Amino acid sequence: MDRYALAKLIEWSDTEGIAGRKRLQKVVFFLQHAGFPSRADFYLHHYGPYSREIAAECDKLVSLAIVNESTDTSGRHKTFTYTITEEGVSAIANTKRIHPHAEEIDRFRDMAVELLHKDIWTLELASTIVHFVSTGRSFDDAEKQAFEFKSVSNPDDTSSIQAVDFA
Repeated sequence: MDRYALAKLIEWSDTEGIAGRKRLQKVVFFLQHAGFPSRADFYLHHYGPYSREIAAECDKLVSLAIVNESTDTSGRHKTFTYTITEEGVSAIANTKRIHPHAEEIDRFRDMAVELLHKDIWTLELASTIVHFVSTGRSFDDAEKQAFEFKSVSNPDDTSSIQAVDFA
């Protein structure tokens, strides 16, 4: 994935940042399916589609001090939050002038912001359904496969219905 595009996505999260590696992966997955200029390869992982390239590029942005990674260990799981640094804002501004896809990337801002505010379970289940559809399954088969893969015990609960509707 393009570092500029990933940095822009993190910048669009404003001061709150992107809470969670899982959220970051799912947002990029949906953006890419909508035509966002990213060529990340995704494979099915326990939490749905996952890309090693996204993880590696995010780590690289952190090491370059373009993105800050903070950790919260107060819950059951360690949570990482990604925010853009001042150096990152400057790097984005400098790169925008010469980046060949800057305008195309900017057209995805509203969609990205909407995705960043979606419930994480909705993103996880919906992205898994979309993944199965992208392998050639019908939507109904993909939904059944995703429910089985994610061990959804009650497909009629509100959160599962919302995820299916979103997919």
